[in-house]
This record gives sequence, structure tokens and C-alpha cells, in this order.
Amino acid sequence: MIHEISGLGRLLKLYERDGRSQGELADKRFCEHPNIIRMLDALEKQQFVTRATDPNDRRRSLVHLTTEGRNLVDKLLPELVEIRIRNFKGVEKEDYEYLTDTLRKLEENLLEQLSSFCP
Repeated sequence: MIHEISGLGRLLKLYERDGRSQGELADKRFCEHPNIIRMLDALEKQQFVTRATDPNDRRRSLVHLTTEGRNLVDKLLPELVEIRIRNFKGVEKEDYEYLTDTLRKLEENLLEQLSSFCP
């Protein structure tokens, strides 16, 4: 079921912290600001999210999970945890931490380089 959900990463971001702006949900690594609108339109049509004007800045839209969206993530989280457990089977905690630290540094470096390509 997980592979059938377009925009699952965005739903997870909202689950972590609801009320993010559209810009925060766009993946800066892929310069996808224009594409995020289409993805949010689809998630809104499926009634997983709603959008509202930011009361502090009328130029921004804030995205919120609906009850249906939160229920979907609640349903999928155990499956996501199980996938992660299977993927890291046999990996020691120290190795996992080293890997995630290294990947985080690589991502920071890539984002810094890509920032010149994406407005």
C-alpha cells in the first residue's frame, strides 16, 4: 500500500509538524517548487490535506493534515517501521549513526551546491 501513496513523504513531514508552508514541503534538492502545487492539489483532492492562507503572511499558504491524512499516516507508520527494521537488519547502532551522519553531511553539501541552480 505504501508504494501507492503519492506524496507520502510530504504527509510524513506534516505529521512531524503540521502547518508547514508549501515552500517547506518542496524538495529543494530537485527544484520542485512548481511541482509541489500539483502534488498538494492531488493530496487535497484525496482529502488528506487542506491549505489556508498564513495569517502572518497572506502571500504564503500553510498546509495541514486532515483527520483522514493523519489516520492514513497512523495506519502506515507500523509498516514503515517494519521496512526500516528489515532494511537495517544486522547493522550495528554505531554503524547506523555513522551512516546517517555521513549522509546528512553529503546532503548538506549537495544542497549548498544545488542552491545556485534553484531559485
